[in-house]
Amino acid sequence: APRYYTAHLTRQHLFIRLTPARKEILFEGGGSMSREGDPLMTSSADPVGGGYRLGHGDDEGSVQPPNRFRQRTITPMNPSFIMNLLFFLFFGLCPIAWLGIGSIGPLELGLLRNSWTSFVTTSKTYGPGLYWNGVGRSFIRFPSTAVNIVFNNVTAKGQQIDAGPIETRTGDDTGDQDSGGQPITICLSFQYLLPTDNDLGQIYQSFGTNYHERYILVARSTISNVAQQYSPSDFWKRRADIADSMLASLQKALKLQGHVEV
Repeated sequence: APRYYTAHLTRQHLFIRLTPARKEILFEGGGSMSREGDPLMTSSADPVGGGYRLGHGDDEGSVQPPNRFRQRTITPMNPSFIMNLLFFLFFGLCPIAWLGIGSIGPLELGLLRNSWTSFVTTSKTYGPGLYWNGVGRSFIRFPSTAVNIVFNNVTAKGQQIDAGPIETRTGDDTGDQDSGGQPITICLSFQYLLPTDNDLGQIYQSFGTNYHERYILVARSTISNVAQQYSPSDFWKRRADIADSMLASLQKALKLQGHVEV
């Protein structure tokens, strides 16, 4: 004869049937757990005891669990699927992520450029280091060290000439009005530093990557104008004063027009 049991419900009991292949959650709400190989236990209302009468699923009079009890099935994940997923993440995504890494050298500055749209972000200057920029973005690099500009016709060892000597004319001699306008050739060199702040973006907006050539033109014009303020005798007697005046004029002109320090 079938055996029947009476049990009172407690809140949120959980029914789980364990098998070697899977774990099966039968329903939530009340009841008991069946052992592996046992018939599925069902429940029926017990009007006397105020609880549930539990019996074998084939017993007469047993009923299915109420509709509020939901059945769920949890299948263990296949280990080979996990290995394939890890393989894809490492060998598939890592090369893509590597393409989005950019670097700035220890003696460089940089502006970020979008290779897809050719848009350059001029509001931020990047210093030395590694950066994650995203795929399709790269740096426009600038030197952070002092840059030479040389006006000369004689190449020194290890020195690069940017342009030939500056040919201009002197001013009038105060003691001899006929002595003015003498031709003169000036050889000189100086150095400038690019800014490390947002002024670097302004340089790119004004001159692009041809800023060096622009500074050569500004320097040539500035030196020529200063030379015309001195007489021929001044170049013999006041050479140090003329050099200081040319340097001050270069600093002012290149700061105003080129945003750089001389």
